[in-house]
Amino acid sequence: MPMPTIVGVGAEANGIGAVTPPYPGGYTAVDLDIALTWIECDSTDTITPPTNWAQLSNAVVSSGTTTKLTVLWRRLTASEAAPQIADAGNHIEARMIILRGCVATGNPWNQVQPSTELVADTSVSITGVTTTVPNCLILFGFSTGQDVASTSGTPGFVNSNLTSVAEQMDNWTSLGTGGGFAMGTGQLATAGATGATAATLTLTANFKAQLCIAMAGAPSDGFPSWKRRTPSGLYMRG
Repeated sequence: MPMPTIVGVGAEANGIGAVTPPYPGGYTAVDLDIALTWIECDSTDTITPPTNWAQLSNAVVSSGTTTKLTVLWRRLTASEAAPQIADAGNHIEARMIILRGCVATGNPWNQVQPSTELVADTSVSITGVTTTVPNCLILFGFSTGQDVASTSGTPGFVNSNLTSVAEQMDNWTSLGTGGGFAMGTGQLATAGATGATAATLTLTANFKAQLCIAMAGAPSDGFPSWKRRTPSGLYMRG
């Protein structure tokens, strides 16, 4: 199965009320593309998934400088509009990434690991996952409750177990109690452990909420493994 690919990343959206994280510039929704909206808010806030969206996972730090990191996901249909995320209570910082080539039915991820780092320092170590299938696109990120408007919370991510490691998002806001997140991607061609992903927080030392997600690729013929045709034209399982 090929590695899922990144179509693009939308601009940030933040506010103390409802927000609508936009699609990447020039993008129109395509059937079966996966949209993942990464959201930071206060740990006391409630993120309500829009219609047809679902919460994949979240991580919460509720002591010290509060923060919550949540990911919402949706398998897109052609031409649908970007979703509006309802007022969470305090503030929202959000961005969307679009992926293509993920598993076409069921959950498009192979493994998910939320974690927290309850040490107020500037070092970041995002707990990894152990994949069970090859060619996973790994998404990882962390949030803090830093009350500052910034686009440079970290200079980037490091993980020697992954290839093509790249930062995709890095946004903080001073709205409400303030907070934000940085998110990146990497590739894991062989099933196994990603190991931890490291970063350095360039803002004030803080506690962190963290997520790691392994997105699985679809079979190269575009069909689930049980729905491949035999030479006789019949579908087979297995």
